Amino acid sequence: MSNYHMDLNQLSLDWYQETLRAKELMPGRRVLHDSLDERFAAIRGKGVETLGQLVEAMRTKPRLQNFALLTGLEEQYLVILKRDAMSYIPQPVALGRFPGVKSALVQGLAGLGIQHSKHLFERITNEADVKGLATEMGTDPAELRTLRGMADLARIYGVGPVFARIFHDAGVTSVAVLLGREPGEIFTWLKRRSQEAGDIVNYTEQDIEQCLEMAGLLPESGI
Repeated sequence: MSNYHMDLNQLSLDWYQETLRAKELMPGRRVLHDSLDERFAAIRGKGVETLGQLVEAMRTKPRLQNFALLTGLEEQYLVILKRDAMSYIPQPVALGRFPGVKSALVQGLAGLGIQHSKHLFERITNEADVKGLATEMGTDPAELRTLRGMADLARIYGVGPVFARIFHDAGVTSVAVLLGREPGEIFTWLKRRSQEAGDIVNYTEQDIEQCLEMAGLLPESGI
């Protein structure tokens, strides 16, 4: 079975600290910029070296409360830090949220217990799975390939169902295909598409570079 999530232990605490420093945070998370070096020194002093270890230290309420005592950091600060750290673990996307997907396909998959992107990603790991599931459902294999491709893309940090559709329509049909493209090429195409649609471009080429960086940490998609 293909692994849906990346291993957060691939990301060092130093990397996360510098990413936080450079990130434009939402108002409710701006406290994370305050005393950043001092607070992360306290975290590092308790043997935490990776983002994965940080998430594990705060995964449950009792663990978070204990970590607050160990580090001397405010519990409310750690609650906010946990929310940001957990954002690197993509939440499964309900299949009906992907634009352009027929409701009959969504309902048919739901009848088989396949309700979101993680379910579909794990159910289809190769082309034989595509054909087998299409035969079982009596549906077009191409529709399943498209949906599975978008489910793959939605694993990337910062890529939701709409962006997954945009990528797919641009010929970026999987994480593997995305990793074969240059950030400038992707940004130029997205900017042109947004301008044609009259949308406001609120991302930069650096955002695309980070998207590719995070995509490169994901386990292979299987197909």
